[in-house]
Amino acid sequence: MIELFVLLVILLILILPIQLAAQAIGARNTGVFMCLLALIVAALIQKAVSVFLPQIAFYHPLINPLVSLFLSAFAYMLVLNTSYGKAILIALLQIALTLLILFIIGLLGLGLGASL
Repeated sequence: MIELFVLLVILLILILPIQLAAQAIGARNTGVFMCLLALIVAALIQKAVSVFLPQIAFYHPLINPLVSLFLSAFAYMLVLNTSYGKAILIALLQIALTLLILFIIGLLGLGLGASL
């Protein structure tokens, strides 16, 4: 039962910021499953780029987050059916909202490390 709760919290931390950002920016597809699909596609694209271009992460560790931002925005553009400019804003808002959610969880003392 605790494992299910942990899984739901992790999904909430991952999907809710994308969904809120997509709704705020005005993307066409803002459902939970579309946001989950956008997250999966972004992860697959980033993995493919890191496999085919490993020197980006190895030689340029400061450029890697920027590349990830633009690749995530590309995935969000495809899946959430929006423009690339709006997708970049969705990616930036997702980062900010994820940090805010994690900060609130930390303030409330709801760390999940003790339950594992």
